[in-house]
Amino acid sequence: MSSVSLGALPGPGLMRRRLPFPVMRIRALRCDDMSWPNCLDPARRFPTVVLAIATVVVVAGCGESPANANAPGGSVSITVGHSVPYRLYTHCGILSSSINGETYYADPPLSDGSGNPPAGWGNPYTDGDMTLQTVTTAVFDDHAGHTARFTNTPMGPMPSIPICS
Repeated sequence: MSSVSLGALPGPGLMRRRLPFPVMRIRALRCDDMSWPNCLDPARRFPTVVLAIATVVVVAGCGESPANANAPGGSVSITVGHSVPYRLYTHCGILSSSINGETYYADPPLSDGSGNPPAGWGNPYTDGDMTLQTVTTAVFDDHAGHTARFTNTPMGPMPSIPICS
């Protein structure tokens, strides 16, 4: 199967030298090295493939939740006239959302006046649906009947989005 060499490795045309750490040499397995049933055992024959398949299965098993486009670097893709499930970040009030790689600003911004979402909204997120009405306007509706409007072309100076904790 495999052998462990603690120390020296021969090199072509080089003298043997001692390495400061153990070195493991692995000999390739062939079917004639083992009995027939063990030859077919994927864990013995293809350990790398088995590990790769296990990794893919674990990653693929992760569930999907509504798009959290307000997460750092997050954005949701929507075509005009369509809606998608959406998780709106509301912790500091309803200020902005990220749609198709662009920032859409709440019009008007909604808060309780103290940097929190208005009464009745979830905190830190509210789940609902985001609809892209035109290329410049979007509407968020939650299941409690709340609505927030967003635009990527705000009137007046560009709004600043404060960093909150």
